[in-house]
Amino acid sequence: MRYVCMHKVGPTSEAGGPPPKDLIAGMGQLIGETAKTGKFINGGGLKPSRERLRLSFAGGRCTVTPGPLVGGNELPAGFATIKVKT
Repeated sequence: MRYVCMHKVGPTSEAGGPPPKDLIAGMGQLIGETAKTGKFINGGGLKPSRERLRLSFAGGRCTVTPGPLVGGNELPAGFATIKVKT
């Protein structure tokens, strides 16, 4: 089973700034622990929404919306993928 752990965009990440120190520490611990056991698959940060595209699929058609993107604060700012047995 694989899990994707994400954190959401906030004003600092949307402005292109670094994540909060507590988030860096927490993700560092998670990535460190899962990397030691071979469970860490990949991870990375994402660019601010002004540099992204949103792809929407409906009725067999794809609509491309260039950023900046507006969302109900659901835009991810970074992610890590880990694999676990259960």
